[in-house]
Amino acid sequence: MELHRRELTAYEGAALAKRYKARIDAIAAAEKRAGHGERPATFAACGYYMLLARKDEFEVARLLMDPGFRSQIESQFEGAVDFHFHLGGGAVATNHPVTGKPVKRELREWIVSAMKTLAAMRRLRNTWADPWQYSPERKLAAEWVRRYDADVQHIEQALAGAVDARSRTALCELPRVPKKLRGYGHVREAHSTQALGVRDQALERLAAGYVEKRTVGQVPTAA
Repeated sequence: MELHRRELTAYEGAALAKRYKARIDAIAAAEKRAGHGERPATFAACGYYMLLARKDEFEVARLLMDPGFRSQIESQFEGAVDFHFHLGGGAVATNHPVTGKPVKRELREWIVSAMKTLAAMRRLRNTWADPWQYSPERKLAAEWVRRYDADVQHIEQALAGAVDARSRTALCELPRVPKKLRGYGHVREAHSTQALGVRDQALERLAAGYVEKRTVGQVPTAA
């Protein structure tokens, strides 16, 4: 989890890393109280990181402009290296003339200065100054983060009660749903639909197998 915190700080800033830590610490604490081991928190640590550190326009620019990445590439060749970037989406989006599906464009070294500027602006992400804040991909990413925040609360509540075999299975399935979100654009949208189905099934199993803890003399609450 410490590696994820460092990477989230580089991705956007300390506030995002703090949000991540608070959420995962809450699950870990619930696990410890329930004595169920560390599997749900471990899975959630990876799943939540994947959603928070999604490779959007700012992040792609930051990674490609990282001095270490460029040095690593240049060390593998002799002489001057001419970089070509194959990018898609956003301002460089284009569609295939026959299929109509989005395709990547090859861009030369001239795009480097623009990407350096974009990488330096990454803390504008999700603010009023973010030019992509209302893009379909950004909206989809925000929806999944909101869902995951809700799912983590369901996991914490389930850990606070007595769980049967169905719940234990769902407690491990639910935090791993983000792994099914792959690709970009129309590819990610298709995977999102599939992931929603897996999420709904896990939530149903969690609800069906959840048994509220009851203490003698205490009025039971609704599950």
